[in-house]
Amino acid sequence: MRDKHNPNYGKCEECWTELEASWFIEKEYDTKYNSPTGRTRRAVDCLQCPSCGKKYCVDDTFDGDWC
Repeated sequence: MRDKHNPNYGKCEECWTELEASWFIEKEYDTKYNSPTGRTRRAVDCLQCPSCGKKYCVDDTFDGDWC
């Protein structure tokens, strides 16, 4: 799913196609009891080329706030 507010994720090093973010919903877990807290956030797993399928690792700078 492409983020319409910030569509410029760069270009693929292999085929120069614009990269897309691979979004998912992340659940928060309590570290002491390893149980879900009920909070979630929208996060990016990786940037992926829709043409050749190459994936690029990302850090958590694309992730949303916990709610």
